Amino acid sequence: MTRQTLKETIYTSAQRALVQIRKDGSLPPGHNGPYFDNETPVRNTGHWLMVFLKAYEHSGESRFKEAAAQCLNFLLSEKSRPHNATFWHRMNPKKDFTNGLIGQAWTIEALVYAYTVFKDERILEVAKEVFNLHPYDNELKGWKTVNIDGAVSRFDYTFNHQLWFCAAGALLLKEGSDKASESVMDFIKNIPNAVKLYNSGVIRHIPPFFLKKGLIMKLRAFVSEMRRNIKEYSYIYQKSIGYHGFNLYAIALIDNTLKDSNLLRTNSIKKAIRATEKNTFRKLTLSSKYAYPYNPIGFELAYTYYVLGDIEKTDYWLTQQYQQTFDTNSGMFDGGKTFDKLTAAARIYEAIRLV
Repeated sequence: MTRQTLKETIYTSAQRALVQIRKDGSLPPGHNGPYFDNETPVRNTGHWLMVFLKAYEHSGESRFKEAAAQCLNFLLSEKSRPHNATFWHRMNPKKDFTNGLIGQAWTIEALVYAYTVFKDERILEVAKEVFNLHPYDNELKGWKTVNIDGAVSRFDYTFNHQLWFCAAGALLLKEGSDKASESVMDFIKNIPNAVKLYNSGVIRHIPPFFLKKGLIMKLRAFVSEMRRNIKEYSYIYQKSIGYHGFNLYAIALIDNTLKDSNLLRTNSIKKAIRATEKNTFRKLTLSSKYAYPYNPIGFELAYTYYVLGDIEKTDYWLTQQYQQTFDTNSGMFDGGKTFDKLTAAARIYEAIRLV
């Protein structure tokens, strides 16, 4: 599958998403794939904002820029930040409303992308403000979450959430956000140590001692890991398979944004990349519900290899994404076994850096 075909698909997807824009500038929300947490429109609106701007870049058609402006106005509105603090992503009262760090990372990413086109300093200021609300622990090398009312909460223990928040910070640094520099660069230096791999080279979804301090916390983490290995090994490994590309995409994004990081050339990351070349890994991506049915792993690994300059493998993984989730009737990547068609279609945004 050529990247020219992808270019055309991005245009078609953007064109079809235009009719979904609501009066407030938002796009319809999904339910976070296999987690089935009802979401606010913030996530999908941010994703489509980026797709609209890419369609505008390619076509020059003002309707796409106007659609992006509508999305942007929604993200900057009180509906998205009801307490003028972090972005409201999730509606499940049993979980946080921010979707941890990852929700904030997605919206900051969209805002920075919008800033590169609209050049309105207000956009960048909001992105920096939200990022800088999150305290960073220099000893444990991670950020704490912040509730939508501005209250500081616990660490986000999901590694890919921390990684993507760092990637959002890297995008801010590229646009001159000095305040984020210290925490982002400190986290980047620790990534090769923080990444924990299975023997296969797959990145562990839940590193056992990540952000754990003190003997008691580490002992609890060890016991939890042993129980998980006995009862949930297959499930957690399948989840790790599904998020492997998501992790590598964030690492490649950091590497491509801040050229001096050289993350893709570290031993642990090179081993994680080699894992994707094994037939066993490729087969498992077809059975993990956290891969193609949720995470667009084809786009994610295509981008990783694109940054590495390997066009053959870029095209291979791009073709896999088309084969697994592209629906010729809808013209979007919402087919196959996708759980959440609205979010799946919006995640074509991950492919815009390929064209």
